[in-house]
Amino acid sequence: MRFTLLDTLRGSLFALLAAAPLALAGTDGALSAAVGGAISMGAGYASAVVASKGRKQSAGDVLIGALLAEAVKIGLERGLVQ
Repeated sequence: MRFTLLDTLRGSLFALLAAAPLALAGTDGALSAAVGGAISMGAGYASAVVASKGRKQSAGDVLIGALLAEAVKIGLERGLVQ
């Protein structure tokens, strides 16, 4: 079975929705879990988009695309948290 990006994001969203109300720290903890999950999902989506746009002619191209995608993800997560 082949999973698409949309399937992965849908699964992440369901996990986020299931876990956020279960936060034991009350309303603040649930809100923190929801915002943290949303930031992670958004950064993961941007990373996937960057990775899919790269050239894929050699192993080096794939590695560069993966590293660039990870840099975008880390940058977005840092920027959105602050």
